[in-house]
Amino acid sequence: MNISRLVTGIVLILFGLFLFVLAFFINGGMSEGIWVWIYGIPIFVIGLFILFNTREDKIEGRKDLKGNKVSNQTRKTPLKGGKK
Repeated sequence: MNISRLVTGIVLILFGLFLFVLAFFINGGMSEGIWVWIYGIPIFVIGLFILFNTREDKIEGRKDLKGNKVSNQTRKTPLKGGKK
């Protein structure tokens, strides 16, 4: 698991929970507490998404190699659209 993804996910989840709980203790009643919920809930959901997203860790293979290994040699034939 990527450590930066873990830290970012946990920080956003905790901050979202903090805002969610803080909405109950605001002295302005529900009218002012709803604005804290509007920010807290999406931050919490984004934190969950970042924490549990494993597709980002997979490395995609290059399609132009077709099983050939990459070499450090310079290309002998010019690329399409490039200068010769």
